Amino acid sequence: MKKRKQSPRGRKGSLSATNARTNPERADQKLAHRVEFELYPTRGISLKTVGIHADNGTVDLTGNVSSRAEELLAEKTAQSVEGVRKVVNGLAEPGESPFRRHLKSNMRSIVAGRLERLRVLFPVSLIFFIGIATTLHAQATKPAPPTPIDEKKADLGGTPWNPQWDQIIEKALPPGMLSSQVPQGVRRFCPRFFEMAETDKRTFWAYFFQALAGAEASLNPNASVRHTNPEGVKRDEVSGRAIRSEGLLQLAYVDQKRYGCDFNWQADRTLPPNDPAKTILQPKNNLECGVKILVNQIIVQHKPLLVLSGYWATLQPGSPSYRVFVEQMTNPPSACGPSNKSTIDKLATTKSVQDDANRGEISK
Repeated sequence: MKKRKQSPRGRKGSLSATNARTNPERADQKLAHRVEFELYPTRGISLKTVGIHADNGTVDLTGNVSSRAEELLAEKTAQSVEGVRKVVNGLAEPGESPFRRHLKSNMRSIVAGRLERLRVLFPVSLIFFIGIATTLHAQATKPAPPTPIDEKKADLGGTPWNPQWDQIIEKALPPGMLSSQVPQGVRRFCPRFFEMAETDKRTFWAYFFQALAGAEASLNPNASVRHTNPEGVKRDEVSGRAIRSEGLLQLAYVDQKRYGCDFNWQADRTLPPNDPAKTILQPKNNLECGVKILVNQIIVQHKPLLVLSGYWATLQPGSPSYRVFVEQMTNPPSACGPSNKSTIDKLATTKSVQDDANRGEISK
């Protein structure tokens, strides 16, 4: 009679399993048997001296092997079995004392446990530190102090400067606007500009554009002015119509072409001149465009901050609107240094004294 081929289950190995003919196999017993079947084909490991025990996905290997290579092979093979979460290798090499075997097993368990904790904690830690970084980035901007016209409008019940506009400006600033590339003329309004932290520099520029918007449009985001004097009547290259100065910084659709501003004439052409839905009047688009224009002047072209060839007449010394701008620059952030406020009370003086005060401020 032909002998039936002996299966690994019939070998004399030690398994934590009961007789499958009398009791159905539990999940742990099935896992132990799967590990045994994977170890059997290796031929390099004698299952007669190896015990396999499974408990909730953790497989314990005990017994003796003939070499370090067999020990590692058994561990690697058991780890590859589907359903095995962890392998505790208690196999002993020839001549290895029980104490050393116990110590080695404990060390492996400790290392495995720590690796598991790291695997769980790393994503949590990563999220935590990302949260901190996001918070720090959010704190990198802060609102600028109010300009005189902003305080006046608030007192009279008008629409004041929106602090969110400060954030729009500060986030739109490129690195060059916070560097030594900025013209020295900035000290006229912020003496300590080059010694300040980047956050304070951003705050200064937010204040600067608030003052500019105060002088240009009285902080009215929906201001739209068509020039009537012969010098101001020019045709807009984008709209094809007479140029209008629009929004907080009194810009034009042609600036879309010149500076890459986010204006859409095709979408705005059918809307009323002062409609806040116009892309050119939306504060974010208008202020970001203003930043691009000033960057082009002082960083790209290396021109002074105050120059007769500048985009805004407000920043051209000697012009009437320049005097208005200077008046708005009298309450800069404290980090800038001493205040530039005039010591002369113009409301209590004659016109000649007021003119002298204005000339004195412009010559500083």
